[in-house]
Amino acid sequence: MAEGNIQKEVSVTGESTLDAAVVTPLSALSDIVLTETEKQQAAAGTDIKLVLDVKDATASVSAADKTVVETAAPYV
Repeated sequence: MAEGNIQKEVSVTGESTLDAAVVTPLSALSDIVLTETEKQQAAAGTDIKLVLDVKDATASVSAADKTVVETAAPYV
């Protein structure tokens, strides 16, 4: 039986949302985010897609959380 495909994808929603990318190599990312069961399923032929969905959260993030992010990443 052929091994399944594991893919990574980034989805960016909204005009004011910053561009995003997943720079972690797929093999390392798979080790980080997939459970042992999911890894076994991929090895048995199940296709898996890892999706990072980036959305503008300006309206839903508290002022305190915004301050934390702005302090940690002043270049944004």
